[in-house]
Amino acid sequence: MVLMGAAGFAAVPARQLRIMSCAQDAPTMASDSNIAAFTVATRFRPMLSGLAIGAGFGLTSPRAGTVHSSP
Repeated sequence: MVLMGAAGFAAVPARQLRIMSCAQDAPTMASDSNIAAFTVATRFRPMLSGLAIGAGFGLTSPRAGTVHSSP
C-alpha cells in the first residue's frame, strides 16, 4: 500500500506541470484548483473507507482497500 501511495503522489509534479502548461491565461488558478482536488480527495478517502468498514465489509475488504489506497 505504501508503494501504491508513493507512486500516486510521485505523479503530482508531472500533473502540475501539465496543468500549468495548458493554463496559459490563469496558471495560478489552475494550480490552486489542482491542489484543491488533491485536498478534497485526501479528506474524503478516510470517510469512504470508514463507511465501507462500517457497512460490514471489514478491514480487509477490497472495497475498503481500494477506496483508501486510490491516489
